[in-house]
Amino acid sequence: MKKIFNYVVTKASQAGDCLLRKGKQAVCNARAFAVALLATAAGTVFAQSGDVSAGASALQGVTSDIAAYLPYVQALIYIIAAVLTAPNAISVFHEWQNGDQEAKKHTIALVGGAIFLVVAVQSLPLFFGAGE
Repeated sequence: MKKIFNYVVTKASQAGDCLLRKGKQAVCNARAFAVALLATAAGTVFAQSGDVSAGASALQGVTSDIAAYLPYVQALIYIIAAVLTAPNAISVFHEWQNGDQEAKKHTIALVGGAIFLVVAVQSLPLFFGAGE
C-alpha cells in the first residue's frame, strides 16, 4: 500500500500536481485527490480476503429489489413523458399554425424524444437483467 501511495505521489508531482507541501499533507487539486483516493481504495480491496458469500447474497437481494421496482419506475417514466410531451406538442402545433420556420425542427425533436423515452423504458428490464 505504501509503495502504491509513493508511486501516486511521484507521478502526480511529475505531472505538476502536488499532494505534499512543506511536510504537511495538502491536496493541491481535485485530480491529485482523486488519484490518491482511487489508489487507496484499490489497495483496500486487494488487501481484503475471506468469504465473499455475504457480498454475493447482498447483491442477489439488491437485484431482486430492483426487479420488483421496475414496473413502478416504468410507469413513472411514462407519466413524466406524458407530462413533458403534451405541452410541448401543443407548443409545436401553435408554432406550426403560425408558420414558424423552427416548427419542423421542434417537431423532430419532440418525436425523437418521445421515441427515446419509449425505447428506454422498454429496454430498462433488459438493462437490469430482469427480463419480462
